[in-house]
Amino acid sequence: MKRTSVRRGAVGLALGALAATGLASIAAPSHAAVGNPSLSANSSFHNEMGTCTPSANLPDPADAPWSDNGFPVSLATSEAGTVTNDGNPVDVTDVKSSAVGTVTASPFTGGATTIKLTGSASASAIPRLAASSCDAHVSAYANADGEYTLTQPMWATITVTSSGTGSATISGGVSTNDSENFLSGGSRGKGTLSVYLPAGKVQVSLTAAAEAHGRPDGTHASTVSGGVTIDLVPAGTGSAVTSKAKGKRYVGLGSRDCATGSVAATVTKKAKKSASQITFKVDGAKVAGLKGKKIKKIKKRTLALAAPKAADVTVTAKIKLKNGMRAEVSRDYLGC
Repeated sequence: MKRTSVRRGAVGLALGALAATGLASIAAPSHAAVGNPSLSANSSFHNEMGTCTPSANLPDPADAPWSDNGFPVSLATSEAGTVTNDGNPVDVTDVKSSAVGTVTASPFTGGATTIKLTGSASASAIPRLAASSCDAHVSAYANADGEYTLTQPMWATITVTSSGTGSATISGGVSTNDSENFLSGGSRGKGTLSVYLPAGKVQVSLTAAAEAHGRPDGTHASTVSGGVTIDLVPAGTGSAVTSKAKGKRYVGLGSRDCATGSVAATVTKKAKKSASQITFKVDGAKVAGLKGKKIKKIKKRTLALAAPKAADVTVTAKIKLKNGMRAEVSRDYLGC
C-alpha cells in the first residue's frame, strides 16, 4: 500500500470538430452521488492545408450520463469519408475514425470507490497520391467526466494502461480548484500516479484518443486501446491484517487516527495469559514494548502507536509466547 504523492500538469489533447455518435448499452442512471456525469464518444475530420473539401458536414455529437451504481454505460462512434483537392480531383485522401468507451463506477457513500473507463480510438488519413496537397486532420475520442464531493481527505490512485501506435493516448486524472493531476500512457505504456486530496469537490476525467494527418510528413494512422482506473480511498485506511502463527489471537491492529497519525493496537485477553513479550514496530523501528508481568497487569488494552502522520506506514507486532513460540501481526496504513 506504499505510495508517493506526485503532482503533474494536465495532458492536453488537440482534437477537431466533433462527429455523430452512436449509443450502445446505456443503463438508466439511478440517483447518483456523482455530479454532472457525462460520457461521450466522438469523431471528426476536416482539412488544414490547401483548398480542399471534406465529403460531408458532421452533425453535433451526442453524450450520455453515467452513474455510480456499478452498471456499465457505453458509447461508440465511427466516421468515414474523403477530403478532395478542389484543383486536382485525383488528389483524394481517404479518412476514417472510430471510438468506443465504457465507464463503470462503484457506489459512492463517502468511502472508497472506483471509477473505470475502458476504451479504444483509431484515426486514419490515407492519401491516394504519394504526396497530397491537402492535410486531412482526423480525430476520435471517448471521454468520461464527473464530480465527487469528498467528506474526508482521500488518496486518488490513477492507473493507466495503453497499447497502440501513432498519435494516440489513454489518459486520466483528478482535479480540484487548486490542482490538476493527470497521467497519460501515450500510445503504449502503463503507469500509476497517487495524489492526496483534501475534503471538498473533485473532478475526475478519463480519455482514449487518436488522431491522424494526411500531409506528407503527418502520422497517417493511429490506434489505441486500454483503460483508466481511478481508485478513491480514505486517508489513513488500513490494509487487511496479515498474521503469522495465529498472531491475531494476541494483538489486534485497528484504525489509524488521522488527527494524530497514531495507530490503535489492542492486546487481547489471550495475550495476557500466553505472551511473555510483545514488541510494536512502525516501519521496522520499535515504538513500544511490553514484557513479563506488564502484559498481564496492563489496564488499558488499547495502545496508541505513534507514527508519522503524513506517511504511509507498516505497523508490526511481534509476540513471544511463554512456551517459546513466536507469532506476528502486521498491517499497512495509508498516510493522512
